[in-house]
Amino acid sequence: MYRRRLFRETIVASNECTILLIGRDYDSKRLFNEMLDMAVDLDCSMLTADSFENGLKCLDGGGIDVVLYDLDIPGPNGDNAVVHLRRKTGDIPILVLNDHEDADMIQKTLHSGAEDYLVKDTIHTGMLARVIRTARDRQHYRNTWRDRQPRMNALIIHNADAIVVLNRKGVIRFANPAAEAMFGRPAEELIGTAFGFPLVEENSTEIDIICCGGERRVAEMRLVETEWGAEPAYLASLRDITVRKRAEDKLRKYERIMASTSSPIALVDREYRLEAENEAFRQWFHRRNPPGRSAHLKTVVGEKNFETQVACSLAHCLAGEESHRQGQLRLPDGSLRYAEMAFYPYFDTDKTLAGAIWTLRDISQTKSLEAQLRQSQKMEAIGTLAGGIAHNFNNLLMSIQGRVSLMQIEADQDHPFKEHLDGIADQVGSAADLTKQLLGYARGGKYEPVPTDLNDLVARNISMFCRTRREIEMHAAYAESLWNVEIDQNQFSQVLVNLFVNAWQAMPGGGALSVATANTELDAEKANAFGIAPGRFVRLDVTDTGSGMDATTLKRIFDPFFTTKIGGSGSGLGLASVYGIVSNHSGAIDVASEVGKGSTFTIFLPATAKAPQRQERRALQTLSGHETILLVDDEEEILKVARLMLLKLGYRVLLAGGGKEALEVYRRKQSDIDLVILDMIMPGMSGSDTFDQLRTMDPEVKVLLASGYSLNQRASRILARGCDGFLQKPFDLTVLSRKLRHLLDPPDEVKDARPD
Repeated sequence: MYRRRLFRETIVASNECTILLIGRDYDSKRLFNEMLDMAVDLDCSMLTADSFENGLKCLDGGGIDVVLYDLDIPGPNGDNAVVHLRRKTGDIPILVLNDHEDADMIQKTLHSGAEDYLVKDTIHTGMLARVIRTARDRQHYRNTWRDRQPRMNALIIHNADAIVVLNRKGVIRFANPAAEAMFGRPAEELIGTAFGFPLVEENSTEIDIICCGGERRVAEMRLVETEWGAEPAYLASLRDITVRKRAEDKLRKYERIMASTSSPIALVDREYRLEAENEAFRQWFHRRNPPGRSAHLKTVVGEKNFETQVACSLAHCLAGEESHRQGQLRLPDGSLRYAEMAFYPYFDTDKTLAGAIWTLRDISQTKSLEAQLRQSQKMEAIGTLAGGIAHNFNNLLMSIQGRVSLMQIEADQDHPFKEHLDGIADQVGSAADLTKQLLGYARGGKYEPVPTDLNDLVARNISMFCRTRREIEMHAAYAESLWNVEIDQNQFSQVLVNLFVNAWQAMPGGGALSVATANTELDAEKANAFGIAPGRFVRLDVTDTGSGMDATTLKRIFDPFFTTKIGGSGSGLGLASVYGIVSNHSGAIDVASEVGKGSTFTIFLPATAKAPQRQERRALQTLSGHETILLVDDEEEILKVARLMLLKLGYRVLLAGGGKEALEVYRRKQSDIDLVILDMIMPGMSGSDTFDQLRTMDPEVKVLLASGYSLNQRASRILARGCDGFLQKPFDLTVLSRKLRHLLDPPDEVKDARPD
């Protein structure tokens, strides 16, 4: 084994030297000789000269290593004598001797080139030997530096760093070629000009340099003290760090962008270790428990998240392929977030794959809105089907209802079939109520929408509900200055009752039911998810503390005929009709629930600026007439029954089995016909087209629209074009009679009647 020895070169002058003493004090000569003889580490010989001129002659012969000059000798003044000696001796050390200490003389002689100033009475052997030895060492260093100066100059001139020599006032005395390039000016222009930057002796400082062309450069400056000739100076080395600073600025910008973005971003190396992350990533995955340095990504995001959502895409990315996916992540706080994730490979400067950039975007709200939209579309499709079924059922019920009404009129209280007829009528009514719920779900229409104070309507329904449900603790929070809504009060009372009953059934052992109203506004994004127009809405929240619902139940809660009640105790139309009624009022309904913690139904209804009105119920009486009625319907059974009902009420009746036939009858009998009862849904020519043709033939024609559907958008459009009224199937004699007299009699002869 070889060992390397380290040597440090030490430059020391030889101990042999010749000293020239210029002075006339013989005692001093003798004393100096004795001291030099006693100096064990010096081998000196001494020459003497008793005058300044003789001393100069001694120097002519050479061989002198040190000069001791006594200021008492006649000749030039002290500092002038030193100047002459320095010119004569070159770089030989000159030690000045004097009888006393004179600060002014010390400064002058040292400035003129003396190596040291000694007071004769204080000199002893050790001091003299030390001063001579130090002076010779300095001379040797100077000689060595002089020998090395050309090489040092070459290093300075060819140094890649800019080097500038400045005097103590900051004036440039020297500039190397690199400095010329940095400042964009030749050395001749730089020398003699002010440096212009603070001269602070620190490890390093950064300065901005504006070149003559206006370009900005950044330099790292180091400053040290030196000499330039005999003048104290600073040597400033300037390293151009412009490129590095620009890179650092870009890096800081990237860091600020990465830190400020709300989307989580992480840098992962090839070993799946987390190298860097932004604040959003920390907030997602380790807000409270930061991982250790270079932690494995599985530890950071959780093993299940890593294995199911991250590992595969990250592996593709680390193979050099960009990867995208969507997935659900469970965060440390237990929440679930649906994220759109992208994995981008990143490379080192040598084009080596270094790792992956993983970005995430929270799309939980978007996914929720998409699910709501899909649910809304599904309900729309089911609603269309339910509406068609209800319409057909109502036509069947119309036939039964009409015939029962006719028999009830003829049967007195003692008739043996009276009880059965009343029972059939009740069952028809129940069936009609069922189809009303179907039509409500199917967005089949609202009957009589009026401006309403929702606080007042809710309070009335709460009061009625609480009378029979005393085991329920009721809480109500009504918003002040609540905006009005335009709703069918009877239908919306049905909505409230269905929600209250649903909550009560979810709390068989009792509980709390809370109702709250508020003004709110829905922006375009939220409104579009519900399929409604954005704007001002009144919000209604109905919250219970019941058993709650799981995710599977929530998906089907508004489906018609879906029920969680055991034993067939529920029709499955209560919440379905709630959904339809709210939707048909251009509103929206949402539900949030958790098993064991209860449910909250939230309804949004469009606000209106109209003043509120009250809908009143009044007792109905059957009214007769004598006018001629044109009855138009494509159902033969409906024509038969409705004709008998009209005849029973005293009217003359003309029949038409469709739109074209109705137009032909009206063309022939126009002068005799007082009113047309027109079915809305007919094959061939629809009720809407038939109405338009009748109005073209006779702008004054009176038309009562009849339908198995409720007052939906198609019916509303016909009414808006001038149709005189709407009659919901099935109807009995009383309802039919009141509606006919309402249209045929002057307004002051009959009071309006509304269906129960």
